[in-house]
Order: sequence, then structure tokens, then C-alpha cells
Amino acid sequence: MIESCDIEMKRHLFRVFQELINNAKKHSNATKVNFSLSASSGKLIVQYRDDGMGFMSGKDAVREIGGSHIGLEQLKSRILSMRGVFEIKSGQGSGMSFSAAIPLKEGMTA
Repeated sequence: MIESCDIEMKRHLFRVFQELINNAKKHSNATKVNFSLSASSGKLIVQYRDDGMGFMSGKDAVREIGGSHIGLEQLKSRILSMRGVFEIKSGQGSGMSFSAAIPLKEGMTA
């Protein structure tokens, strides 16, 4: 499946996985991280889950943690540039999950 993706999509996917791993390492204190990449109905499906400390959403989280959420913004930008949709779920103390669906370009097989 990934073999048929163009180099630009492969690069974006690599950076998405890299950012998720970096986020877990730097911020989450996770002991378990799970990834999956699959294809279904003409879309690539990216799924991530960790058991870390999670985070609050919005300006309160940025103020309290002192971070900028730049990495999450980069994830968003990469997924949207591939015409994908995504969802991030997290709560303080409950880890984080990330899922994205990215349409495969014509001629690519799922």
C-alpha cells in the first residue's frame, strides 16, 4: 500500500509518525505507544495511541504547560495538505489518540 504512494506523501507520513513519537518522548511520559497504518475504501488510515499524561485543549493547556503545540499544528498542516481529515483526543491523565484518513491518489491501491 505505502509502496504505491508518491514520495511527497511518504515524506509527509514519515514526518507525521516522527512528530507523534517525538511528542510521546518529550511530553507525554507514555510507557506504551501504538501505531497502525492501513488502507480501506481508497484511504490511508493512520492511528496512534499512547498511555501518557494527556493534555488539556486550548489556551489553558498552552499557559499551564508552557508549550506552544507547534508539533500538533504541524501534524494538522501535513494531514490537510494531503486532503486528509484527522481527530485528536486527549484529556489530562488519559493519554492521547490521533487518527487520520488520507485519500489515496488515483491509480493507488488500498
